Amino acid sequence: MSISDSISISVNGISKSYDINHLQQAESSARSSRPTSRWPWGMGRRTTQTLTRETYWALRDISFEVPTGQVLGIIGRNGAGKSTFLKILSQIIEPTQGFADIRGRVGSLLEVGTGFHPELTGRENIYLNGTLLGMRRRQISSIFDQIVDFAEVGRFIDTPVKRYSSGMYVRLAFAVAAHLQPDVLIIDEVLSVGDASFQEKCLGRMQSLGDAGRTVIFVSHNMEAVATLCDRALVFHQGRICFDGTPQAAADAYYELCAPSPHERIEYRERGGSQPDIITAIACDYKPEDFSSNQPEARVLITITGNLDSLPNTEQCNLRLAIGVNHESGYRLGTYVATEDDEKLNIHAGRFIYTLSIQDPPLQAGKYWLDVSLLKRSETLDSLQRCGSFRIPQSSAKHYQKQEPGWGAVRLCCQGYNENQMAGGPD
Repeated sequence: MSISDSISISVNGISKSYDINHLQQAESSARSSRPTSRWPWGMGRRTTQTLTRETYWALRDISFEVPTGQVLGIIGRNGAGKSTFLKILSQIIEPTQGFADIRGRVGSLLEVGTGFHPELTGRENIYLNGTLLGMRRRQISSIFDQIVDFAEVGRFIDTPVKRYSSGMYVRLAFAVAAHLQPDVLIIDEVLSVGDASFQEKCLGRMQSLGDAGRTVIFVSHNMEAVATLCDRALVFHQGRICFDGTPQAAADAYYELCAPSPHERIEYRERGGSQPDIITAIACDYKPEDFSSNQPEARVLITITGNLDSLPNTEQCNLRLAIGVNHESGYRLGTYVATEDDEKLNIHAGRFIYTLSIQDPPLQAGKYWLDVSLLKRSETLDSLQRCGSFRIPQSSAKHYQKQEPGWGAVRLCCQGYNENQMAGGPD
């Protein structure tokens, strides 16, 4: 079945099932023919084993189309079926049901070592991969130097790749996949193996492929990269597509799936301080603007609960709470320490509940993580990292919230005006 020139990939009802065996053991009280160490007189318990089989559906009824030149992101939790689906598109495994039509050559980078022969050198693997894609040796030679320069493995190009580090392996594998003129490039989250500078270079290369009319399918847990690179994103959940839309909206749907349980134990968070057991619960909530209430501006409410019985009343007056706001990619955006203008921490019967409010947060749409600390003068009593999170959704209420994600995480509010303008106009 052929597809039109405007459609690069057509997926029709793909499902994939696996048979999972479960071995169950049951004890029988029948006389054993062989004495055991537990029952030396021969009245041992006989163990019987029963084999049961379960059908597990890794994918269920996946259908969509990808226009030529589109950069498509696929996101989802671990076990959602993303890698299985990419292996089907790459013709590594066959689907149980359904089919996919792909127009043109496919280049894939699914995991470290895919498509490479460990005993061959880097040079030989480049030519081998190009030949498998149907390219002539002259065509491969014309871009050979570009591949080696991009991968930064020139000194080791004639070394068997089994001696490469995982980073070198990935750099060369991506360079081969991205430069051998594929019509469709499929990239799994293997790029996380590379360092930051190489990941940035890979994202730039994938962007240029999309601009050149190549189709790219990109799987990643890096929402910032997906939002910056992709035109569209799918969210996989339990083997099905649960969302298909813009990358930012897909990230919102993904984080809804990943939202932690309200009963998650806070002691599993990374923490420090001289008394790292004071803070017992942290809750974050983003409140959008509501002009019908007495709080028209948007705000983030952070409620911190704790127990502290060991300090006398005189010392309690010196306690302060501090919060650090971090972008989802990890870098710190800002830190706030409670000041004299804030209410003092009120401890009643050893327990306190304190709320900090960030009024009209100057942040772009996205997810943000919190670090929370309890301070006594210059001493840190309790400190928790990545102990809470909030999301700022996309909004059309204000023009500065409609920026591209790549413009940065902090929202800049400015006012423009003309210099030397007379009220009555020029003379």
